[in-house]
Amino acid sequence: MCRIIVTHLAIPVAVFAAAAVLAQVPAPDAGKSAPKSAAWPGTPPGAAPDAPGAPLNPLAPPRAADTVPALEPLPANLEEMLAIALRSNPEILKADARLRKAQADLNAARLKAVEEVTSAFQERRKETELAGNSEREAERYRKMFESGQATYEEAAKSMVGLAAARVRIAQIEGRLRYLLGAGGLAVARGIEMPERSPRADRRRPEMPEKMRELLDRKVTVTLKGEGGGGLEGSLAILRSFLGDIPIVVDISAAERIRDTASGALEFKEAPMKNVLAGVADLFDAAFVFRDYGILVTRRQKAESMNAPTIPWDIPLR
Repeated sequence: MCRIIVTHLAIPVAVFAAAAVLAQVPAPDAGKSAPKSAAWPGTPPGAAPDAPGAPLNPLAPPRAADTVPALEPLPANLEEMLAIALRSNPEILKADARLRKAQADLNAARLKAVEEVTSAFQERRKETELAGNSEREAERYRKMFESGQATYEEAAKSMVGLAAARVRIAQIEGRLRYLLGAGGLAVARGIEMPERSPRADRRRPEMPEKMRELLDRKVTVTLKGEGGGGLEGSLAILRSFLGDIPIVVDISAAERIRDTASGALEFKEAPMKNVLAGVADLFDAAFVFRDYGILVTRRQKAESMNAPTIPWDIPLR
């Protein structure tokens, strides 16, 4: 009963204490406006609430440093978007970085193989000379033992030295076979493996049906090298025949593609594929037919792309 009375008396006392505290806070003057922002607890005396290093006030408006910068506008056409994507897409950049690392690892492996093969070859030559000396010494001791001029222990010791030299030569030759990649399972069984290129069993995919119909379409056009707009001028003419299929120039290879060429090519009712082949020959370039369109690049780079190409005879390496 006493506990209930104390609980009911505590609530009015707390309310009365809070009202007394609020009554002591002076009211703001009628002619003065409220401050724009109050200092957040922990702000140094005299420092602005939005000063650098001041504690973050979640109730204050965002500072200039916290605002998101404006994004640059997107390109207006698809060709510009594709060109920028091929240059700065993060997945392409990561793949390019992996490719460069793989090339660096390949060069390091080649240098290491050269160093190890050279070292093993010199070591084998040295051990072969020592084995020859041991063989001559063992033969001499054998003859001396037969004639009674040497003991059995001396002759046996010379034979042990010869056997040890031959073991060292066998170990070096085994390491050389590993370094040379020789003596595999097929060789051990007496089967000769046919030599072939890494992608001899792979062919470029067939040209899509839609693209094949477009390339078989006959056109009449004249393409000029020097004085005719160069490569860009010829591509502008080709775009007028290809419709909505984009032609993208490989930016990384654009500097190595011959931009100007002497002479001109005139086609009358010729298939579009012949026109593309003529442009490729005129500017020493290659057309690679990708899913997103037609990529114009160097012939050396097209050799590593598993896609149909013009010229048709570009090997796949």
